[in-house]
Amino acid sequence: GSALRPPLPPTVECDRDPLRQPRYRVFGLTARILVDCARVAYGEEPEFEHNSDFGDEEMIARLLRIGRLSAVRKEGEVLTREVMREAARVKI
Repeated sequence: GSALRPPLPPTVECDRDPLRQPRYRVFGLTARILVDCARVAYGEEPEFEHNSDFGDEEMIARLLRIGRLSAVRKEGEVLTREVMREAARVKI
């Protein structure tokens, strides 16, 4: 097993039925990375709504430039829509 998830009973890990496999909720940048990887690996677009461009490098650079993204999260700091709009206007 992986250190990133709790150990599962052996019967679950051996079961190939996708409906019986464990599921994990992911969101944000992690979800974006997984969707981009799947798009490249399968050569298909997902059936659900998603961003059509790859990666978030430009937005990350803009957030860094306005001081709203750092290696350590500051307590109470929230990336609101207004912060994202402000970052979108920044030249990189």
